[in-house]
Amino acid sequence: MILQHHGIKGQRWGVRNGPPYPINKIRPKSIKAKAKSYKPTSNRPHTDYNLDKWGRTEDTNILYVTGISGSGKSTVAKDIATKNNADLIDLDLYTFKTANKYNDRMSKSFNNFLDKEVPNWRSLQSDAYSALTKTNRRAKPQVSEWFDTLEHALTNYGKSEYGKNKVVAEGVQVLDETLFYNNKKALRNKPLIVMDTSIEDSILSRSVRDNKSIDKLLEPERRKQLEGWLMDKDILKKEMSDIK
Repeated sequence: MILQHHGIKGQRWGVRNGPPYPINKIRPKSIKAKAKSYKPTSNRPHTDYNLDKWGRTEDTNILYVTGISGSGKSTVAKDIATKNNADLIDLDLYTFKTANKYNDRMSKSFNNFLDKEVPNWRSLQSDAYSALTKTNRRAKPQVSEWFDTLEHALTNYGKSEYGKNKVVAEGVQVLDETLFYNNKKALRNKPLIVMDTSIEDSILSRSVRDNKSIDKLLEPERRKQLEGWLMDKDILKKEMSDIK
């Protein structure tokens, strides 16, 4: 008897097993064809976890909203925060941007908390932003230091606001290695929304939002980033499915 392996060349056993990843999910020709008639919509599909627990204890006072870029997580998070008079934290402003330039768009309450608990947080964030890479977020020690500091501060902030305000934290950072690094199981009992918008619609939405061409968004480095997010999303949903 001859045993043959029909997996992907170079793939290690037991690593991110599942459907064909993820190269088959991104079809440039299909996306470009769809772009001709694409119209943005605010009605985006998503999967919800533990929403009934939101705000009931200090450990569940933060609702995390995540998904790949362009999936509509910011719209959903803003809508929920507005309806519930909750504090909204855009995690992009603490990782992908220079905090000092976007201070007016950041959560004033969370910033005040950081000023008190981590007085040097702006310099930590600035150093991390300067060293950040698109495909390996924790490649530099200053990046890991800031990400760990941010996660710890965010968790404590949610607890400190319990009984006063609910908190909504949105960003792709819950998917990738930014927050809950190597420990996505920590989210199992947390209120969480994962956006299920298709990869095609996400790329088209991002093209409209950022005024960038489809070709620009599908350059090798950006495509690799998208593929990584797709894998991260499947891993996170698999972790969360154990509690459903």
